[in-house]
Amino acid sequence: MAKKKSSIEIPDRDGLVVSCGLSGKLSRVFRYRFEKKQKRFTISRYPALSLIDARIKTIECIRALDNDEDPKYAATKGERISIEDCKSQWIKNRFPELRQSSQTLYPSHANKYFTLERFPHDIQTARFVVVELAGHFDKGS
Repeated sequence: MAKKKSSIEIPDRDGLVVSCGLSGKLSRVFRYRFEKKQKRFTISRYPALSLIDARIKTIECIRALDNDEDPKYAATKGERISIEDCKSQWIKNRFPELRQSSQTLYPSHANKYFTLERFPHDIQTARFVVVELAGHFDKGS
């Protein structure tokens, strides 16, 4: 039995494609390779952004790749901090709401779980968006 295709893609240029899902929704997607992996970044749903604006965003994505940044995260406007800073903020923000016995465990818990090996491959290894890290640890991963 043949595998059903999940979407149809019509290429534009520079990695920009128009993707039509099975539901019929159209999206402008930037296809790229980062850290030896094929990735996709949805720029916008059609017709929310004009073709000219989508091409401009594509150029911004290419510039991010030239700077060794994942365009998916370079496009976010979140504050970027190191993993050590995030660990400190996480402990600082969680301590007031914890029992005294839990407060003694949190530093070792943070040292165990705030490591690069624990993060999904989507998150860049050098700098992180605070919201993404907080969400990752609040899930209990």
